[in-house]
Amino acid sequence: MKAALLSLETKFGLTRKRTKEIEQDENSQDMKKKKKKTNATSVSPKEKKPRKAAVAICSENQELSELFQEIAGYCFKSESAFKGQTYSKVAAAIRHAEEPLLSGKQAMKLKGIGKSSGAKIDEFLEKGSIELLEEYRSGNKE
Repeated sequence: MKAALLSLETKFGLTRKRTKEIEQDENSQDMKKKKKKTNATSVSPKEKKPRKAAVAICSENQELSELFQEIAGYCFKSESAFKGQTYSKVAAAIRHAEEPLLSGKQAMKLKGIGKSSGAKIDEFLEKGSIELLEEYRSGNKE
């Protein structure tokens, strides 16, 4: 390192004072890294902050969006990432709908909502719940 500093000094005309400042900066950065490493091991793991619920453009669709997001969460936990991603996209499509969804058929016109999700939307609109979500909540489905 000192050889590199000396070559810089001769090549670019740095003064000894300036090279000492550079050395001090490097030493202080090394000390900061060491402190971070020691602090990281002594501090307990950070608690996750609860996420803010995404807000639907049309407030009537908020509950339906939250239900599909909850289904997605259960799917991710049960190691079915593909289904989880699909339900997350459905929840996002519902959130971004500008009009209230009155049927599954209307919802299927939105990008990302297919037949089975449309059927689940119809089920929610008719019964007030989604059977798949109730199975996850009760622990019967994994």
